[in-house]
Amino acid sequence: MVQVTFWGLYAIDREGIHPTRLDGILPPLLNHLWHSLVAVAVLIELLLVFHPFPRTLRVASTQFALSIVYTVLIVYLRQTTGKWVYPFLGKIPPPLIPVFFAGGFVLTLVLFFISKGLAYLRWGERITASIKGEVKED
Repeated sequence: MVQVTFWGLYAIDREGIHPTRLDGILPPLLNHLWHSLVAVAVLIELLLVFHPFPRTLRVASTQFALSIVYTVLIVYLRQTTGKWVYPFLGKIPPPLIPVFFAGGFVLTLVLFFISKGLAYLRWGERITASIKGEVKED
């Protein structure tokens, strides 16, 4: 999620997500590793290690609750400090900020289904059985 959001926003407005003045603190190569390597590691783990998948409703409800808490925290910090934790949020028209956060929630679910599909391609019916609770983790 972080990788897709960061690099998408970076492509649209580099200064809004990672200003060039920060290149001295976080060089471009380190920034790239920081925001990309996690996705590579997750894909490698997905291919090498079987993990049972939880039911979709459980994932969606948990993700929704976490999204609400995260959004409330970000808005609370904006209200108390007068600054956005992520400066690019200041460039989004206020009525569209809830749309941005809702889009993030939807993106998380889309990435869940993509990972589930990739796991199914790698692990086959074992994934389906794990969702039904019929297979225990090795």
